[in-house]
Amino acid sequence: MKKLQLLAITAAVAVTSVMGVAQAEVTENLSVTTNYIWRGVAQSGSEADVQGGIDWNADTGLYAGAWFSGSAAEVDLYVGWSSGMFDVGAVKYYYTQDDSAAAAEVYAGITVSDWTAKLYVDTDTDDSGDNAYLEITGDIGPVNINAGFNSNDLDVNEYAQLTVAYTHNNLTLAVAITDIDDADEEVSLTYNFPFE
Repeated sequence: MKKLQLLAITAAVAVTSVMGVAQAEVTENLSVTTNYIWRGVAQSGSEADVQGGIDWNADTGLYAGAWFSGSAAEVDLYVGWSSGMFDVGAVKYYYTQDDSAAAAEVYAGITVSDWTAKLYVDTDTDDSGDNAYLEITGDIGPVNINAGFNSNDLDVNEYAQLTVAYTHNNLTLAVAITDIDDADEEVSLTYNFPFE
């Protein structure tokens, strides 16, 4: 309950701050993919998915947004602040077909040149233990490298992953591998619809 209150307080502070902001930008995104991969693991049963979202960004660095996945029946809500170099915020993951799977994280990151390191900490405490996820991501030309490690205080669900994605125009080909026992590599082809 305290974790949910923390997320609500963070959202309230962001909304209150936003009311005085004159300059802001709203952007939308929509894509179709052959496989919804998150943190190296297929989330849609390796099936096709429609995804989309909306983002609000103020010139003060405050931001908020919502994102959905159709096949995973997932809705994510997030708020935060970014200076360009530093990024802090909170995200809540909702699953419309399984309320018990909902989760929340707070995060902090730093970006230097084309590379970002970000730590996500699970704010929900339950029998599965406390999770933390460290992610390092960066671009080398049209190729995005994303590496991550999931740790758990109960030594469950610990794994490392590497995802390499190549983007040309609005099409992205991604390959993800993990050290999860008996897990195959995951491949996805995603088309991102352009918005003007």
